[in-house]
Amino acid sequence: VSSRSSSSSSSSSRFLMLRDTGSVEERQRMGAMARTVRHVVQTLGEARKFTLASRVFRTFGFDSAEDYQTLLNAAAAGSRWEEALQIRAELQARSDSNAPLKAPLLTAVMRACTKGKQHERGIQVFERMCEQRIVPDVQAYSSLIRMLGRTGRWQDAMRVYVGMTSVRLQPDMACYQGLVQACERGGNRVAALMYLESLVDSAYSETLVDPQQKLTLQTVDDEDPPAPPAKK
Repeated sequence: VSSRSSSSSSSSSRFLMLRDTGSVEERQRMGAMARTVRHVVQTLGEARKFTLASRVFRTFGFDSAEDYQTLLNAAAAGSRWEEALQIRAELQARSDSNAPLKAPLLTAVMRACTKGKQHERGIQVFERMCEQRIVPDVQAYSSLIRMLGRTGRWQDAMRVYVGMTSVRLQPDMACYQGLVQACERGGNRVAALMYLESLVDSAYSETLVDPQQKLTLQTVDDEDPPAPPAKK
């Protein structure tokens, strides 16, 4: 393990040195290698092979925010919430108050917690993000709303929705899906129907922006699949 860590560290150091002082050709070659590694990590993550994705990442040792974003996305795809929290701790140890973590990185950690059914941990990630004065993005709010709904806190989910609109963030389809599910689980069918209308409007608007997008009201990607119908 120590030799692998040493190899990763030296690879990372050489990459950073070439990126800053290397020739144009060397920087282009290292940039192409970094893109290839990200593609491999992303592909392995989509195949739910996070352990292998992490090994590839650690072996080559690229450590830009974009590289870590790809690794966290792979962790989220595989519901690897423990590893996502470890990566967050690693990134926070390397950052300082002048360079806080970006919201998309922490949003990926929240997604991993959601898919791993660790909703309270994901909520804590959001709270910590706000404490550090990191401005949450729409995806972070969407994840928070879903997690609040799944822990029975549908009223808090509605308050979060009001809060994000007050800072002029435009809710996306995932936000409305989370609100509909939260209100349904909380027994508030009136509010669920209200948000369902907003969901349909949002889906229609997004279809107008992207004509290739299908107008479907599917559950979000981290929702448990519906149970098959019972056999008669």
